[in-house]
Amino acid sequence: MNFLPIVVAAALGAWAQPPITEAGIRVGPHWAEAHYRHVLVRPTVGATAYSHLAGRFGVEFGVAYRQDGREWTCGVFCALDGDDWDRGRSIYGYLDASILARARLVGDNRSNLHVVIGPKWGAPVACRSENITQGTERDCDASRRDFDLRLVTGAGITIQATRRLNLMASYRYSLDPSEIPLEEDGDADILAMTLTAGIVYRLDFRR
Repeated sequence: MNFLPIVVAAALGAWAQPPITEAGIRVGPHWAEAHYRHVLVRPTVGATAYSHLAGRFGVEFGVAYRQDGREWTCGVFCALDGDDWDRGRSIYGYLDASILARARLVGDNRSNLHVVIGPKWGAPVACRSENITQGTERDCDASRRDFDLRLVTGAGITIQATRRLNLMASYRYSLDPSEIPLEEDGDADILAMTLTAGIVYRLDFRR
């Protein structure tokens, strides 16, 4: 059931068959909760396809594997059993699918700066818990984690390297709208950040 929005998005894309003018791959670090001090910086890797609509505007389709992670301690009661607290970290893997509106701000055929905004769906596919104190590791049930729906916005830049190949970099924020009330109460850190770089293959030079 968690994969339903991803399947629907793929089916709509196959039905609409938008003209794809660019295809790319990207990789980089991801901060699950941008300002939370126990957050772990984890990797993300994915692929994108871009469809130019008109003028400066187009649509970017994306799929990626992303990891979230955080450090934990079992609390003050562990200290009663010894000198060291029991500590570890949890790692979660998600399969993301996104459909983002993209607008070019400035640029030409050699380079351009653009902004994006749109939804991203994340289905949990992996879960691992590591106990650093005891030196143990175990898998956990990824299906028990919630489906991750976020609003993404950010900016990117592409630079032409060859006739068909571009270099790209992007910096994006995402937030979970359902946690906005908790953020207002100071009980959540809803912002996540992703910094990626990669290559883009230009399938068509039309603008």
